[in-house]
Amino acid sequence: MIPAAPVALLLGAVAVPVGAVAVLLRRVRRGSVVVTVDGSSMVPALRDGDVVLVRRCGAAGLLPGRLVVVECPVPPAARPNWSWPDADEPPERRRWMVKRLAALPGQPWPPSCTGRGGTVPDGAVAVLGDNPAASTDSRQMGAVPVDRVLGVVVRRLAPAGPVAGPVTEPAVGPVAEPAVGPAVGPVTEPAVGPAVGPPAPATGPSA
Repeated sequence: MIPAAPVALLLGAVAVPVGAVAVLLRRVRRGSVVVTVDGSSMVPALRDGDVVLVRRCGAAGLLPGRLVVVECPVPPAARPNWSWPDADEPPERRRWMVKRLAALPGQPWPPSCTGRGGTVPDGAVAVLGDNPAASTDSRQMGAVPVDRVLGVVVRRLAPAGPVAGPVTEPAVGPVAEPAVGPAVGPVTEPAVGPAVGPPAPATGPSA
């Protein structure tokens, strides 16, 4: 279980591995933080400057497909292999990034994590970026220990709106059908409006 941190703790912006999404964390109440995203590895779900609310949780609160804030490992340029900083360091000295939870302990590795056969080790998870070309994630650094997961993203605060799901989710409704009448709701939903057809014949007395 991740211990709760004091209210109003501000975690400063820090350097992170190439392709990671850095975050600025601000404690808003016990068990929750506000996260400002800095980077593009989670496009289109999250974009640079988005602000989200994160709920701190343990392993029981993790589900594949959810967005999570995880600690950044130390890249191989600094040590022989990817490794993890001292967990006893206070939160303001640690580095964080936003990723999507791809697999739980004991589940198969995501297909994109080539060379990692079998299942994700006990006590760890696999995470991926929605924008692979701009992301450093489990494809490079391997599994993330569960105790390095800060929490899950529960909602986007700015710009306001729900957080997008996995990029592989199908669109809602037909996307190729032309809109009829004024568009209502997301652009991927079928438009709602009156049907368009030939004008009705005029009515009147017979000749």
